Amino acid sequence: MQSGIYNGYASMLEGVINKISIELGKKPFVIATGGLSSLFADVKIINELDEDLTLKGLKIIAHLL
Repeated sequence: MQSGIYNGYASMLEGVINKISIELGKKPFVIATGGLSSLFADVKIINELDEDLTLKGLKIIAHLL
């Protein structure tokens, strides 16, 4: 069951990114974020992992206020 869920999400990610690539006419740079993003480290379409990207962005915004 877990394998099916994982493979389903991995395929969904690849499908969405491929459709975006077609619309843009080039491959986007893809960053997986969040605490569970490391689960998808082996998905070929992901260029970078950053589990704390959202928190880093919020920190930058907080310093601007």
